[in-house]
Amino acid sequence: MKLIILIAFASVTVFAQRTVGVFTHDSTLSYKGYTLFAPVTTKLTYLIDNDGDVVKSWPSQYNPGQAVMLLNDGTLLRTGAPMVQSMGGGGAGGIVEKIAWDGSVLWRYEHYGSTYRSHHDVEIMPNGNVLLLVWESHTRDEALAKGRDASRLADNTLWSERIIEVKQTGPTSGEIVWSWSSWDHMIQDRDPQKPDHGVVKEHPERVDINIGGNRSDWLHMNSVRYNAKRNEVLVSVHNLHEIWIISRETGNIVYRWGNPLTYQRGTRSEQRLYGQHDAR
Repeated sequence: MKLIILIAFASVTVFAQRTVGVFTHDSTLSYKGYTLFAPVTTKLTYLIDNDGDVVKSWPSQYNPGQAVMLLNDGTLLRTGAPMVQSMGGGGAGGIVEKIAWDGSVLWRYEHYGSTYRSHHDVEIMPNGNVLLLVWESHTRDEALAKGRDASRLADNTLWSERIIEVKQTGPTSGEIVWSWSSWDHMIQDRDPQKPDHGVVKEHPERVDINIGGNRSDWLHMNSVRYNAKRNEVLVSVHNLHEIWIISRETGNIVYRWGNPLTYQRGTRSEQRLYGQHDAR
């Protein structure tokens, strides 16, 4: 009986000593540094050391929208997910915030509505503007008119992806100074009488509207990065199992890799990516 009681007290002590997010730490194997993360079920963002001790935490009004980063000046850049019904899905956001070290909100920008919603990632640009990923919903009729196969409209809507560059204009406002939409770069080979008809394999710079799954969120971008030297944007397209590099000058996809089947230049055996995240 004494042994059982001793073990019970020892277990309580171990659990009591656990810190935020750390269960074990081997200092001979781990990188020296800090970890920044925002648990999906809370409104807090944590910066912890390798022992799990909290160096800093930031409160917010919103659960996270799947992206958080520390800028060079110590400002926290964080996406948020307001409790709204519009366009819910994995990685749904709607808000981006800049939060000072002391927790004060320097900027809050909302981008969501009944037919659009920012989601997943955010990227800070050298000029201080931010890039956001945005879902945009199209009706069944709009999708059919664009050349989408009716059998690929299980939800009776189709979501395209837009990338927007937002310039802060006030504490709660911003101006979209550049945008790119996948809807403007489609191709289809089913109906010559409908827009964007062409030979898919001859145009890898465009997106086949009839590839992938049959749900609304058929593309599902989940990360965005900017290359200032080349003025190009890198995105991860989760549901097509590939990455794209997009020229901001031409709007074309200048490079894509991971799944050549999506543009009819390969087979399933040549696929290299499977549901990837966070392309860099």
